[in-house]
Amino acid sequence: MTHPVFWLSRVVEPYRDRAELIERLNANRGRIGVYLDAAASISEADAERLGPQVAAPAQHVGLRRLVSRRDVVRLDYEADGSSILNAALTYDPHWAASVNGRQAKVVRGNFNGLAIALPPGTGIVELTYRSWTSLAFLLSRLVLLSAALFLVVVLTRTVLRVRGDGR
Repeated sequence: MTHPVFWLSRVVEPYRDRAELIERLNANRGRIGVYLDAAASISEADAERLGPQVAAPAQHVGLRRLVSRRDVVRLDYEADGSSILNAALTYDPHWAASVNGRQAKVVRGNFNGLAIALPPGTGIVELTYRSWTSLAFLLSRLVLLSAALFLVVVLTRTVLRVRGDGR
């Protein structure tokens, strides 16, 4: 993550296909910020995965704190009704979310970002990126580093032993 942007929308606005989404966004281009605060555009299939909004849409929402580390983002929020957290992070199925310690669904929102349904009140959202390929890459680097250190120790001992025998 470099410089992600996060915001809260009050309702989900499902769309059938990308053409409908493009048309909708273009219709709101003069007030796109106001529109995105009001609605998160999510495909009909992903909107069904999020489930129904159980509370009335929020009228007042806010993000209070953001803490970001490598592959982890933690946000504090407050909302007087249901809301959607939008993250301008590239959607990938390896993103996982929890809201107040409970697993939450992450879907594709606003083209290719992340969208997570939030319950009313105050809470903490944690987004975590966990990919086996990233983990395998990290582990391979650790194995290579260990092998290099082992080789340095063996070669150093061999050189010192040869020097000691040659004197």
